[in-house]
Amino acid sequence: MIHAQQKGYQPEEVLRGLCNAVARNFRSAVFRSRRLNPPAAFVGGVAANSAVVQAMREAFELEESQLLMPAGHAHFVAVGAAIDARAAGGSAALRRIAELRAAGEAHADRAGRFPTMTPLSTHRVLLLRDQVKPFELPYDGSTVDVYLGIDIGSVSTNLVLIDDEGNMVDEVYVRTRGRPIEVVAENLLDMQKRLGSRIRIRGVGTTGSGRELIGELVGADCVKDEITCHKAGACFIGERMIGRVPDTIFEIGGQDSKYISLSDGVVVDFTMNEACAAGTGSFLEERAEELGVSIKGEFAALALASAAPIRLGERCTVFMEHDVNNYMQRGAATGDLVAGLAYSIAYNYINRVVRGRKIGKCIFFQGGTAYNDAVAAAFASILDAEIIVPPYNGVIGAVGAALLARQAVLSGCGIAAAQAGQPAGAGTYVSDRPQGGGQSRFRGFEVAKVHYTLREFTCKGCSNACAIQEFDVEGEKTYWGDKCSDRFRKRAKSDRKPVIADLEAMRRGWLMDESNLPAVPANAPSVGVPLAMYSLELLPFYRTLLAHCGLKTVLSEPTNRRIVEAGLGAVVAEPCFPIIIAHGHVADLVARGVDYLWLPCVMNSQTRWMDNESHVCPWGQTLPHVVKQSPAFAAVPAENWLTPVLSFRAGRAGLKRELRPWADRLDISPKVMNRAIDAALAAQKAFRDKCHAAGQEALAKLEKTGQPGIVVFGRPYNVHDAGVNLSVMRKMREYYGVNVIPLDFLDVEDIDIRDLNENMYWNYGRRIIATARLLGEHPNLHAVYVTNFKCGPDSFVKHFIRPAARGKPFLTLQFDGHSNDAGMMTRCEAYLDSKGFLRPAVEVLPVGQGQGAGVGAEEV
Repeated sequence: MIHAQQKGYQPEEVLRGLCNAVARNFRSAVFRSRRLNPPAAFVGGVAANSAVVQAMREAFELEESQLLMPAGHAHFVAVGAAIDARAAGGSAALRRIAELRAAGEAHADRAGRFPTMTPLSTHRVLLLRDQVKPFELPYDGSTVDVYLGIDIGSVSTNLVLIDDEGNMVDEVYVRTRGRPIEVVAENLLDMQKRLGSRIRIRGVGTTGSGRELIGELVGADCVKDEITCHKAGACFIGERMIGRVPDTIFEIGGQDSKYISLSDGVVVDFTMNEACAAGTGSFLEERAEELGVSIKGEFAALALASAAPIRLGERCTVFMEHDVNNYMQRGAATGDLVAGLAYSIAYNYINRVVRGRKIGKCIFFQGGTAYNDAVAAAFASILDAEIIVPPYNGVIGAVGAALLARQAVLSGCGIAAAQAGQPAGAGTYVSDRPQGGGQSRFRGFEVAKVHYTLREFTCKGCSNACAIQEFDVEGEKTYWGDKCSDRFRKRAKSDRKPVIADLEAMRRGWLMDESNLPAVPANAPSVGVPLAMYSLELLPFYRTLLAHCGLKTVLSEPTNRRIVEAGLGAVVAEPCFPIIIAHGHVADLVARGVDYLWLPCVMNSQTRWMDNESHVCPWGQTLPHVVKQSPAFAAVPAENWLTPVLSFRAGRAGLKRELRPWADRLDISPKVMNRAIDAALAAQKAFRDKCHAAGQEALAKLEKTGQPGIVVFGRPYNVHDAGVNLSVMRKMREYYGVNVIPLDFLDVEDIDIRDLNENMYWNYGRRIIATARLLGEHPNLHAVYVTNFKCGPDSFVKHFIRPAARGKPFLTLQFDGHSNDAGMMTRCEAYLDSKGFLRPAVEVLPVGQGQGAGVGAEEV
């Protein structure tokens, strides 16, 4: 929802999409593949929402008369309880309720009160906001050169103006309200009314989840990710106000939380919250609203006055609501609950965002949540450390954007310079430049006068059928929503060019190569192979085996929206996204009418480390049994499923033994089968050897040129399915000029990891950790770990990656089936910037005359 609003969708469009999502999720996660025999009754409070009712009809393909909303639909559970009580006979003794309440109170008294924590105190919280003097315009009425920074977040939109010295001229912190364009336009006009005749905009920077959209609209000179901007703003303020640059930044916003670790002002590690929003500002605000407490002022006052904060833990927002209500019913004081919530958000952040990463000695706490002094006090108490809350904590991202815009304009590295050459007077102070010359792309305060259009259409360039949104500003078009990036490519964000070959494209070509397959008769039986899960690695083995047995292979389409929807409609459990995808690929092959479906039980992988098992995950091992349970495939005859057990760990002899019953069933002679297995193993080895040879060549090229590279590692069905990972490798290469090396291009089979985990029985886990160990030996290699939500083995394996890589930070991208890449690319951009991929080697003028400290002295 947040990323949709930041791309220009109107609230009514977002809300309609939300209603559709509720209906789709109900069908896929609750109803699943069960058969619906209309008419159906829609009960519960949500049935009062006519848009959801319509969405439910569409999701289940029902006519209006086939979905009923009975009278009293919101009270059906209570009605049922009353009917049950009447049927049981006897009276519903209300005195029982009083007895239960009395028993609960007696238990609370015996327990001696609720579990509590140390009272909160601000004695170790340094509030720098109290040390700031308001900005005063020159008394002579002269004009001040300023830089505009805009941070468009999920909950708030922030605008700031800073002068040449970095002083805060004006700041705005307002609600985004689901209307980022309108909010920015309104507040730019307000700025113009207050200061228009006294200021001159010399540069504009945008950040936040809506930075691309608003950057195009207002004419930004610099569009940067939030990590970089928060770092820039914090470093500048720290150096200027206390003579110290932070080494740790805690940032908690409305929907996102960020941890940033710095060394001498340079980001060396960072992370963001993943799927859970329990440690964010919106969580705190919702809980405060339930308690009837104003989040502004009253919350902190009550929390800091509490002598016994209740220990609430760090549970999910749904369960936390239950806990809070339970304590309220048992008589807990509001102030104690509020203090407990302050502790809760701090614990949640430390345990789920920081997760054991280094916390330094100069800790800045910023973001909108840092306005709440009780949360800062909770951090100080938990960490037993000083917590510094900078001034303008809620708009630090916008401050950083303004500072970086200033740098970009002064150094000639801004967007205008990239598009049309260096601006006149590059390298001099903006205020000293000749007027005009296109120094800034700023379009003016009156956004309403900027002609722009938004339209949505479906791309038909491939089977993905992406929903594309075109944003046309004064004839300059940008596009969002293109997963493959082939048809509607965004502008490259870096002048850097890769020095190694496109390994992902090479691998895709080798994987799909049919040139060495034997000819198969045109009337041969067709075998459908789902292009999902282990097929994305073992396809050469599969197709060679089937072809040598005289069978014709038919592949499913690459993962696209239709396949995803088919998978959601077919699953009968709640597996991870790749397993859902596999159901969709099977559905695609069933629709094509293939004679057989190839879905083997892959038990393990070939390995030289025979002291440990080499399992694949249980979902993968049992995939054919899971898929066959779906009613969506009930019509497929049992004999049409080809589900042999494949134990690659058992070697050639083991495979021949395991495949013999399958061969007998299809009347394939043992001689033909044995030759087919030999050929299949040879084809798989040839594929693997090609990848390793190309990987060695790429490493040598990086070593020779001194260029950095990004190793993308994870399970093949996460790394190599562009429909799952939103083409992350291609986008890093094309947008940022990154040298990308997929995991399977590195030969890590001989790397021993037993000192890190002596019983790593997951084969992919062993390969992932071994790759991390290889990364630790190459200073110019960095890592992006691609995983998926609900992956149990990965949740365990990823804790070994950093120790294996000698402490080298890595970026984790966790996918869950969403189709919006804004959050993913924000993380990529921040990580690449922290590793120097986006920082050209140029000298940047310091902030203010003769001032070289802080962020102003760094590279862009």
